[in-house]
Formats: sequence, C-alpha cells, structure tokens
Amino acid sequence: MTEPEIYTWGIVFPIPDEPPVDDALFLKSICTFGAMLRWRVARGLYQNWWDNFENEPLRMAMACGIFQEAGSQLEDLLMFLIAVPNWLSQSQNTRLADIYSKIQVRSTGPTSPSSVAGKLRQLSDNDFLKNFGLPVNPNRWLDRGDRNTMRETRLRLIKFLEANVAMRQALNKIKHGPQLVVTNAFEARNDPTMAEITMVKLLLSGSKLAMASEYDDQTHINLEDQGPSIKRVVDAIETAGREICVLALYVHYFTFGSWPDKNPQFNPTMQWIDLKRFPSEEIW
Repeated sequence: MTEPEIYTWGIVFPIPDEPPVDDALFLKSICTFGAMLRWRVARGLYQNWWDNFENEPLRMAMACGIFQEAGSQLEDLLMFLIAVPNWLSQSQNTRLADIYSKIQVRSTGPTSPSSVAGKLRQLSDNDFLKNFGLPVNPNRWLDRGDRNTMRETRLRLIKFLEANVAMRQALNKIKHGPQLVVTNAFEARNDPTMAEITMVKLLLSGSKLAMASEYDDQTHINLEDQGPSIKRVVDAIETAGREICVLALYVHYFTFGSWPDKNPQFNPTMQWIDLKRFPSEEIW
C-alpha cells in the first residue's frame, strides 16, 4: 500500500456526470434503507454489548455507539418531519434531496425536537395528514383503518420527540470530541452506596459534574448501560425508524400513485404495509 492509501477512509467522490436524484428515488431509498439504517446498526451494537457485558470498556463503547445511533435517528426523524411538508408546500418544484441538504437540526430553535413537537401539537389529526400529502377522505385509502393509524402517528411522534429532547445534545457530545468522562455514577453527591458503579458522563458545561438540581442548567448527561435501559434505547431507535419508514411509504404512494418498486435485496413483500402490526425482524 502507498502512504496515501494507508490514510484513506475508503470514501471516493464520484465523477460529476450523474443526473440529479429524483424525488421518487429519494423517498424509495428512505423507505427501503435510510429509515432502517440506524436500528440495524443499533441492533448489531446491542448484540456486541450483550456478548461482552463483563468487559466494561467494550460494553461502554457499545453503549456510546447505541446512543450515537439514537441521536442520529432523532436527527433523521426531525429532518423528515421538516423537509417533506416543506417540499410538498412548494408543489414539488424543489427537489426533496436539495431541501434536506439545507436543513440544520439544532438543540434549540425551529429545528429542535421541542419546537417540532410543538408544531405537531398545534395540528389536528386531519391537518397532519394534509401536511404530508395524505388524504383525509377514508375512501381514498386501501384500508380505512390505515388512515386512522396514520392519524395516530402524530401523537406517537410528539411523545417520542418530547421524551428525547436531551438526545440531540448527547449526540453532539459523543461525536465532537468526544466530550465525556468515565467516573462513578453519583460522585458529585459523594454517595457511598453508588461508589462502585461507573458510568459514561457526557459533559455539557465544561468540567462541572454537579447535579442539575444544584444549577440552573444541566451540567452533564449519564449514559446508563445497565439493566433494561439500553434495550429500551435500541427499541426506541427501531420504533422511530419504522414510523419514518411507514410515513415515507404512504407519502410515496399518494404523491406518485404507486408503492416504491420492489427490490428483494432491500424491500420486503407488500404484506408489511399492514399497519396493524410491525414487520418481524426476519422480514427485514
């Protein structure tokens, strides 16, 4: 290997003679791969976390990876909820991929989890459907029950976003630095009963490790990787991914008049469109 090859990441920029990505292909890619990318990675990390539970450094590394996927999944969800209504409001005159490229998700401001959740709260169930180009009239749906299920998606998304406001900050602190320290769980309180429990703490306020109740602002976030908590994180990543996937699927159907083309490599049979159940892991 030459010296440049030793340092390469294996990423190659293409020759710029490819046509722009059309909206149908972009939505199809979200349905068949993009929306499922985070939870597939998270499940692999979780398996390693479980298999190496007694190896504390490796277990913590897997937990940090899972939380990073959770933060990325939250970003993916916010991007979709912001970009698609914007694209549809412009009568698809701007390519969806171009709108995506201009959005920057922040911890505060109009693209933050709390702000997007607040906007969803202001919508009625029918307004939510209209926002994503989905018909209010139940007769236009293949199954009337699917329309009602999609209307309930709004409340599920609100709960998910409001429950994960801190995750946006956590993602930045893991990937930029990373800004973390490994120490006892409640060292700031000098609690002797917890002295033996080590935990990854993400630093939000420099070197401070005081508890939030002692300061106006949160000083750190604990990444718990004990018990069922890490499994709940993985399950939440999957739930959010499936919400994006199914919503993107129906946006494609009602925008372009057809389901995304089937690709056995990525896209399961159309049986998974039954929204009364989530597809099994074997299907994916």
